[in-house]
Amino acid sequence: MRTAILLLFLFSFLKAQIGIASIYTSSLNDVKCASGIKLDITKFQAAHKSFPLGRKIKVTYLKTNKSVIVTIVDRGPFVAN
Repeated sequence: MRTAILLLFLFSFLKAQIGIASIYTSSLNDVKCASGIKLDITKFQAAHKSFPLGRKIKVTYLKTNKSVIVTIVDRGPFVAN
């Protein structure tokens, strides 16, 4: 599992947070998430420990400044530093 430092932008609160995110691998495709849906690695889905399931957030990779919008569908990430 790869990790990266990302900037998470919450649309509803307009606050930025910096943290570590994990990347889902193909071995987890079709695994049932905390939201009850199956993980689809072809979609922009993410996990977060406290954001409400279904919330859309903007995630920016700070090294390249590229961003995507993801939907929170699971709890986590649970990564080791």
